Amino acid sequence: MKTGLRPLVFLVLLTALVTNVADAQDDPIALADEGRSALKAGDNQKALELFQQVVQSLQAMLAESLEQFIPAARKGWSAGEIRSNSWTGTTEQTISNMTNLSCEYKRESDGARLTVSLTNWPHLVTGMRQSLTMYKQMPQVMTADPNRQITVEDSGDWTILRIHDKKRESADVHAVHEHAMFTIDLDRGEMGVADDYLGSVNLSDLGNALAQ
Repeated sequence: MKTGLRPLVFLVLLTALVTNVADAQDDPIALADEGRSALKAGDNQKALELFQQVVQSLQAMLAESLEQFIPAARKGWSAGEIRSNSWTGTTEQTISNMTNLSCEYKRESDGARLTVSLTNWPHLVTGMRQSLTMYKQMPQVMTADPNRQITVEDSGDWTILRIHDKKRESADVHAVHEHAMFTIDLDRGEMGVADDYLGSVNLSDLGNALAQ
């Protein structure tokens, strides 16, 4: 049977990869060229390894390009390191690629913690978009629990979901795009703080970067 490039690339995506994006910095074009050469030479194992590196390198490039959208610490807060991880896998029906960035912040005055995360995992984004559709179609759901204040609003290509849990005294903001979700979790019921961090992110530019 004749072996072509597309089946081999599909085989690459059948392999689940959990990668540290900082470890995959090779030029994907050069790797792809090497992979094609190995494929033509009949060295399928080497070609497979090279195309796996192509996937890892592209994910590393995407994560690096998105780091600029992780906000700097606001006044009175300190920021930890930005953590990046990527994953590629498949089921019988679909191929999934995920890049996730996160950063934790700590308020110096009282130790409050806030976590920012950005993910393009299709399953997670699709699930959240379905939840937003439910909220819009059934607004009574947002007021069903007196301990939770929920609001949904559209902002350009993004939909903003805010959840203030009075019982847990927490504030969560989810900015949802067709291609990704930007989340802010604060272990205090201070929605203004969460909104301040969200406001420091240019969602329009982030949306354009995700669409490329």
